[in-house]
Parts: sequence; structure tokens; C-alpha cells
Amino acid sequence: LFCKRPPDLDPQGVAAWMHNHHIWDVDLVKSIARDHSYPQTFICGGARNISDVTNLFDRIFVLRIDRETLVQRLSTRPIGEFGSDYEEKKLILKLLASTVDQPKHACMINATQPVFDVVSEVLEHCEV
Repeated sequence: LFCKRPPDLDPQGVAAWMHNHHIWDVDLVKSIARDHSYPQTFICGGARNISDVTNLFDRIFVLRIDRETLVQRLSTRPIGEFGSDYEEKKLILKLLASTVDQPKHACMINATQPVFDVVSEVLEHCEV
């Protein structure tokens, strides 16, 4: 569930507005959590209301990268993808420096590693 952006919003404030209104559909997340037809289910991403659903998960992972790696990765984002414009990059880098949105008791994963190694580390924590 996402809120519709006000049409008169200052273009300089779009990224911050999007971040502040990025929320998960709690009923949908609960429905996914109740579905045990798969041995493991992973939900990727974050939202402003993540604290409303953290109790549904066995484990929460935060993929951490350093500023230099993030800047490099953002520089390769295609135009139109979130993080490709200046204001979005500025917000993302500000969020990287903060832990305000990180769930408590999350398992921190070094995401500067190759993707295979990141996935392997996550699966190790899941005892798969």
C-alpha cells in the first residue's frame, strides 16, 4: 500500500515524501507469514511501518554496505529507478548514516560481498 503523492509537492521534496509514506500492507504481510506452503519465505525491502510486522518474522536481516560502495552502486542505477536522481541519492546516503529505520535485533549482513556470498550467509543463519 502506497500513498498517492500530492500533485503540488515541491520536486526537491519528492524523495523524502516517498520515504516517509512507503508503508507495507500489514494484512498482506500477515497473510504471507501465515502461508507455510514453502519451507522458507523471504520478504525484501523495508517500510516506515516495519515495526508493525517484525514480530511475524523468525529473523530479520539488514544488508549493510559502506558509503563508497553505495555511491558506486547508485551511480549505475538507470534513470527513473529510485536512487538515480540527486535528491534520492542524497536521501539514501543520509539513511545509510542513520540507524533510525533499522529493526532492533536484526542480523547484520555485509552486502559488499559478491551476491552468492551474501545469500550463503543469509541461508547459514536460516539453517538451510
